[in-house]
Amino acid sequence: MLKKDSLWHVFLLRAVVTLQDRVTSQLVELRASEEYVQERCWHAGDPVIRAYVRDIAIKLRELETDFLENGSRDLETMKLQLLELDTVKAYLGKGTPGIDITEDFS
Repeated sequence: MLKKDSLWHVFLLRAVVTLQDRVTSQLVELRASEEYVQERCWHAGDPVIRAYVRDIAIKLRELETDFLENGSRDLETMKLQLLELDTVKAYLGKGTPGIDITEDFS
């Protein structure tokens, strides 16, 4: 039903930007914790983290990073495509300050 709305692409753009923000936040958190994880995982004498568990955890982090980076690129591509649509341009143009507005600064 929403797809039939004339502003469908605007709604879609909003969803894409929201997802892109969340993906970016997750990537930032993942990268920020990398040093801590490496420090904790690579202690040879650490009895809490066994070697195979450490290796699996590191592999999962690498996969998550790759997945998020690919998703971020795809979302950016989608966002740029949506921004080129006339309906989106028209909608975004309506909210731009200074367009067809005569301001009185006296």
